[in-house]
Amino acid sequence: MYLFDTEALHIAMEGRKLGVATSVRRELWEKGEVYPDPRNPALQLSSGQRAALSLFAPTTS
Repeated sequence: MYLFDTEALHIAMEGRKLGVATSVRRELWEKGEVYPDPRNPALQLSSGQRAALSLFAPTTS
């Protein structure tokens, strides 16, 4: 799951043509990941939130 800081994303995308297939730089994706690998200390999930999201995670056989 990814959550983005909208202000930072808006600034990063400034001057680009936005549309259906607009790319977001890898570094922004990495900074926005909150589950399963929390990468942004400003967007930490509680253990209950992580447990709820795990219900949507693909299972491995």
